[in-house]
Amino acid sequence: MKISPTPLLYKNEKTPYSPLFDDIYFDSTEGILESEYVYCDGVNLNEAILKRTPQITVGEIGFGVGLNFLLTCKRFIENANSEQRLTYIAAEKHPVIKEHLAELYLRFPELQTIGQILLDQYPLLTPGFHWIRFPSIPVSLLLLFGDATQLFSQLEAQVDYWYWDGFSPAKNPDAFSESCFSEVARLSAKGATGASFSSAGWVRRGLEKNGFQVTKRVGFGRKRECITATFTGSPSSKLPPWYSNQQPIPKLLPNQTRVGVIGAGLAGSAIANSLVHRGFDVQVIDQTGVAQKASGNAAGLFDLQLSRIPSPLSRFAQLSLAHFLRELKETTAAASIQHRFGLTRESPEVLECLKSGEFPPSFFSIQNSSLGRIDFPFCGIVNPLDLCHYRLQGCTVHLHKKVTTVHRKDSTFELLDSEGKVITEVDQLVYASGADSLPLLSDLTSYPLKSVRGQTLRVHPTLESERLDSTLVHQGYATPAISFHSARPFHLIGATYQGKTIHTDQLERDTETLLTESKRKWIPFKDLNSESVIDAREGFRLSTPDKLPLIGPHCDPNWMKTHYEKMLQGHAPRHAPAPPPLQMVPNTWIFLAFGSRGITFTSYGAEILAQQMTGETLPVERDLWSHLHSARFFVRNLKRHEID
Repeated sequence: MKISPTPLLYKNEKTPYSPLFDDIYFDSTEGILESEYVYCDGVNLNEAILKRTPQITVGEIGFGVGLNFLLTCKRFIENANSEQRLTYIAAEKHPVIKEHLAELYLRFPELQTIGQILLDQYPLLTPGFHWIRFPSIPVSLLLLFGDATQLFSQLEAQVDYWYWDGFSPAKNPDAFSESCFSEVARLSAKGATGASFSSAGWVRRGLEKNGFQVTKRVGFGRKRECITATFTGSPSSKLPPWYSNQQPIPKLLPNQTRVGVIGAGLAGSAIANSLVHRGFDVQVIDQTGVAQKASGNAAGLFDLQLSRIPSPLSRFAQLSLAHFLRELKETTAAASIQHRFGLTRESPEVLECLKSGEFPPSFFSIQNSSLGRIDFPFCGIVNPLDLCHYRLQGCTVHLHKKVTTVHRKDSTFELLDSEGKVITEVDQLVYASGADSLPLLSDLTSYPLKSVRGQTLRVHPTLESERLDSTLVHQGYATPAISFHSARPFHLIGATYQGKTIHTDQLERDTETLLTESKRKWIPFKDLNSESVIDAREGFRLSTPDKLPLIGPHCDPNWMKTHYEKMLQGHAPRHAPAPPPLQMVPNTWIFLAFGSRGITFTSYGAEILAQQMTGETLPVERDLWSHLHSARFFVRNLKRHEID
C-alpha cells in the first residue's frame, strides 16, 4: 500500500491537530507532562533504566508527532549508563511529513535537541519497516509505516513496555482492535507492561482477553482515569523453526565480544560498522586491501529496483535504498565521502512501475511522460572506497592477510595464514567476502553461489558530455563528469553482467560493447570513440539464483534434512513433536552475494544480520526475511526432494 501522510494543523499556537482524525495530538498547556505521566511513569520506565537492564524495548501504537518517542529517549539518555541500549518500535498508518514535524519542534524548546536527532534520520514515507540507528545516542527506532495490525503480524520482537496511544479510541478504533491486541500479546515479553490514556471498557476487555491484567490509575489533569496492564502470558513467534536459531542468543552480547569479518569490501565493511556500533571488537581480514576487488569501482550507484508487481527483490531494494540514504546522510556529515545526487531514467516501463509503486511523489519528477523520462533527485553515485574506509572506522583491519585455515579452538576461532601463523583469534566469525575469495570459502560450497563478471569503463569527457549533470540509467549507466580520487574528470560507464562464457579477449569485447551502446542510448556520448577510453576494469561479484543475498547463520544442510524433511514435504505424523529450531554451525555467520547492488543492499542487510547476532528485534518483515535467510535454498530443495 502507498502511504498517505497527514498534514499537521494547529488548534492554537501549540496544539497540533490532525484533520484526518479530527483530534489533537496533545494539549498545548500540559501535553508533555501528560505523556510523561501516562506512558513513561505508567510503565515505570525509570525502574528498568535504574536496574541497569542492558536492553530495553518499547512498543507504541501510533507514532504521531513522535512525542512519546522523544520523551522516552530523553529520559533514557539522562538516566542510562553506557552499557544500556533502547529499541523503540512504533507503527503509524498516516505519518506526519518531516517539514511539519520540524515546525512543531521549533515551538517546543524542550523538544528541539532530541527532535533534531530524529529529523536528521527521518525516513522516506514508503510503506513497511524503517530501521533507524542514531549515531550519537544508544537508541534505535523501528518505524513501521502502514496498518499497525498488519505490520505487527510481520514483526518478530519481545517488547518490554507498550504505549497504547493513537487518538481517541472512538475516532481511531483500529489502534485498539482485538486483532491488534492479539499481535501485541504475541510480541510481548513475559511480564511486559503497557499503558494507555484510555480507560474505555471495550479497550480493557480487549486487553484482558489477550492475556493482560488491567489496572486503573488516576488520570492526568481533568481526565478521571487511565490504565496500566501487565502481560501474564508468554511471547510467541511466527517464524518456522528453520528460520529460527537454535543457539540461545542473549538479548545483547557483551561489549568487546571479538568478531572476525573476512572481507573489507562493501559487505565486510558494512557488517563491521554495524557490529562496532554495538560495542563489538571487530577484526577485519582481507588479503587484497580495502575495496580492491568487485567493490573497487571508481563510482557505484545507489538506485531503486522497480517492479510492476511487488516482489521480494523490489521490496528489499525499496527498504535498502531508504536505509542507505540515511546512512549516506550520516556518513557525509561526519566525513568527506565523494558522492553526487541526481539520476535520470528513460523508460515507459519505469513510469508504469512508479505509478503503481510505493515511493512518495516527492521522490521523483517526470520530465517527459511520453518517453518515460524521470529524474530521481535522491538517487545517484558514491565512491565505494570512501564508503568502505568510513565504515571500517573503529575496526582492527588486517590487510594483505590471506586466511587459509579457520581452526576451532573450544568456543573460539583461530584464523591462520598460509604459513600457519595466527592472524587473529575471535569469538564469532562472519564470511563477507566476494567472488575472488571463493577458493577460501571451502565450507560454504553447499550454498548456490555463482561468480558474475562485470566490467566498467572510464572515459574522457567530450564537449557534449561534460555538460551532463545527472547519472543516466537505461540497461547500464553513465555518470556525469566526476573527479573521484582522480586528477582529471572522467565518466564511468557500466556495467556488464556476465555469468556464463568468458572469452580470453573479454575485456576488449566488452569495451567495444560499452562504447557502442553508450553512443546509441545517450546523446551526450555520441562522440565517444576508442581514444576516449582511459581504462577498463573488471570485477567478479557473488550472486544467487534469486538475486537476493545470503544473510544469517551458517547452516548444515544434512542436519536440516534429518530434522525438517518430513515436515517440509508434508509427511510428518499428525502428533509428531515439533521440530527443533535451526542449529547453526556454532558462532558462524554469512553475509554474501550482493551482486551488483552492494552499496544499497549491504547497508540494510548489515543491520539485519547484526540484530540477529545479538538476538534483538529483527528489523525486517517476516515474509521478506524468508527470502533473505541463509537457509532458504536448503528449505526449497528439501521441499523439492533435492537434498541427497
